[in-house]
Amino acid sequence: MKIIYDRNDSDPVKDLIRNSSVTNFFYSLGVEISGYLTGCSLRGESVAMACHKVRRALHLKKGQFDENIEELVENATYGGELRIYFNAMFDRLVSKDPENDFKSIRFHGNVVVAIADSRNGSGHHVRIPLDITFPFRRENLFVDSQVHYSYANEVCGMTNDWCDSTKWETGMIPFTGSVRKSRMAEYKKQEAAYEQTFRDGKCTFGDMNYKRHRDVRYSNEYPAGCRCPHCGTFWID
Repeated sequence: MKIIYDRNDSDPVKDLIRNSSVTNFFYSLGVEISGYLTGCSLRGESVAMACHKVRRALHLKKGQFDENIEELVENATYGGELRIYFNAMFDRLVSKDPENDFKSIRFHGNVVVAIADSRNGSGHHVRIPLDITFPFRRENLFVDSQVHYSYANEVCGMTNDWCDSTKWETGMIPFTGSVRKSRMAEYKKQEAAYEQTFRDGKCTFGDMNYKRHRDVRYSNEYPAGCRCPHCGTFWID
């Protein structure tokens, strides 16, 4: 047995990554699109302005894929973050040299572009024939299933191959341009803090995830809705 262990040169972490299945990823473009404001019929920004922000992020001129972009904006009712969804094996997104990460990421084919609101669980996506390259920011790359609400799983209930039409490749040659930092990294940190508070037997005012509150009660009194008796968080009907 000792001889077997001595001769075993496998790396469990690398083997796990290499043998993982194809996974839904998204690359955030760091652009937030405003949707309808809570409790009224007004948007935080006009549809025209939202479409302009999408076109600018995708390096498109007015008149290019206008119908697709308008569909995307108008159906992402509550707004959200502008993302590109694609499928990949984990090992293809791990740089061989941690000190020298990828410099660019290119998307081409029938690219899945989404506006997704992970905080409230909503969004919409379209497919646009694109060939576009961005600077690679590791902090803007996410596994969709690790974000609550997951757009593919929790919001839409997609099968795993839903974003296969997006083709992609990374590059090591420096690429000029910029991509804004995604807010999702801060959101995930906040989610982790909420989870820790719940595990400690408490809850946090303003945490809108029902699962992290105890003894939530419904009231018909105006305004009707559910309330957490411990921290006071309220979910209006």
